[in-house]
Amino acid sequence: MEIQYKVGSRLVFFVFLFLFFGTAIFARWNIIQAPILQLKYDLYIKPHLKSSTSEILLSKHHRQIQIYKNAFSNVLYKKFGVNEITFRAFSTIVSFLTLIFIFIYTQKAVGLIEALVSVLLFGVSYYSFITIKNPYYGGFNMLGSFLSFYFLFKGLEENKHIHWLLLGIFSFLSITNVFLAGITLPVLFVVAVIFIYRGWRFQTFSVSELKSRSYRFLIYLSLSTVAALCLYQFRGLDLIGSVLDIVVTHEVDPKVNADILDVEKTFYSGFIRLLYTVFVTFNFEHGDGSDSILGIAQGPWVYCFLFLVGLLRLYKSHRELFWGFIGIFLTPVIISGMVLRISEARFLALIHPFYLITVAIGYIYLFKWLEYFIKSEIFKNVIVLLCAFFVFVGLVHPKPLWGAAIYDELFKTKGIRLIRDHLRTHIKENDIIINATIITELRAELGDALNLIPYKFYLNEFCPDFSFWSSNL
Repeated sequence: MEIQYKVGSRLVFFVFLFLFFGTAIFARWNIIQAPILQLKYDLYIKPHLKSSTSEILLSKHHRQIQIYKNAFSNVLYKKFGVNEITFRAFSTIVSFLTLIFIFIYTQKAVGLIEALVSVLLFGVSYYSFITIKNPYYGGFNMLGSFLSFYFLFKGLEENKHIHWLLLGIFSFLSITNVFLAGITLPVLFVVAVIFIYRGWRFQTFSVSELKSRSYRFLIYLSLSTVAALCLYQFRGLDLIGSVLDIVVTHEVDPKVNADILDVEKTFYSGFIRLLYTVFVTFNFEHGDGSDSILGIAQGPWVYCFLFLVGLLRLYKSHRELFWGFIGIFLTPVIISGMVLRISEARFLALIHPFYLITVAIGYIYLFKWLEYFIKSEIFKNVIVLLCAFFVFVGLVHPKPLWGAAIYDELFKTKGIRLIRDHLRTHIKENDIIINATIITELRAELGDALNLIPYKFYLNEFCPDFSFWSSNL
């Protein structure tokens, strides 16, 4: 009977693992096919097409250069050409790696059923979608910081050199991907101090074991940080000086982030905004601010409620993990909001995977009452996981995410996709077209007369957002 139960439980978990991963794959397949707008082509593709991998990795620092993504993508561009898939391949791979490590970590730290729901939550996270559709540093920041914490926990637990080395490597990669990922460094330090202090207080480890862990943590993290500072210096950015400028004068060096880094002048409004976006709306944001929130209006509050329930559950049953998560949640918010005066949640993407894990824990805890009515563990797990699928893939969205049409609707790419597909199918580069425009500025120049002009000229002169497509016809 016990053997049958174990086989049945494993079958249930395997089926739902397949379903949840399949949902993540389906969503990302629809997202990576979104058209590449001219703006994205000009920012992320065109400047690096003629550069070699080494030239990109050692290029002068610029806020739009993501050295790892650009280097990887350039290899694909040269081999397969510029298209939607090669443009988003790096960010999609990064997203799946984050998904896999979330599952591995949560299964060991909390439990298998929580790990499954965590996979589902990250798989349908709007923020993870946007890091693929408009591939920027947020996706790699999540992966690099999550793996840094993952190997920090492994190092504190087992104290093996390989784990400390991997902590240093992923910390280096995360920081050199975007300089504001440096916020991860003090968070790692705070979390390490929490675990070491609790290990000393509750005598989990001997004093010599704690000293060994402390020394190895400081050595490997210091070496990776120095290496990151040297790379930035070589690329023309004084990282420490730039951070001091933000802290002391609240001014931003144009080489750092120019027009997109919002340094709040008003402390209280900025800090309150940061708390709200990080712990309520971040998962649902298509951009920065409450005017860019996707999903139904109640969705962010459902997640926030489950997050608080998850913290309660962690405090009751996983006290060590609870204090570690508290360090991860509060330290970057305090540093960003109080010290740097930066109120943009996207710079704190390191919190997001742990936030979703906590939401999953809270969701599972809410179903604890089922134990009083259902004795079969298999049947109970089926109910919990089925409800998770319908709630997080269906109810918190305007339309269920298991339909392909919703992705065009969410990201407003349907019209652009139709125009692109029509042009690719019906018009060639040298075709002569009849131009009749209703745009006032163009009518003033052209009059009401019809004009016979080459298609490529029309795109380049009057429709720059579509001119990229003409080169791919």
